[in-house]
Amino acid sequence: MKLLDNWKDVLKSAWSMKAIGFAAFLEIASNVVPVLSDYIPWWVTVIVLAAAAGARLIKQPVAAEATDAGE
Repeated sequence: MKLLDNWKDVLKSAWSMKAIGFAAFLEIASNVVPVLSDYIPWWVTVIVLAAAAGARLIKQPVAAEATDAGE
């Protein structure tokens, strides 16, 4: 296994990473603010994480790749 050369760009722009961050936010919010657990069902986080897995399979242009492709 090797780390990508442009891992920082991927971390900033990949939809899978954004979905994982959103799922983490939902879980933390529902545990820190108990009132939110009534409004955020447990399965919402599961759906967001499943969407992250699906987003990981889709080719997504990264900012550095987009500029290199034009040359």
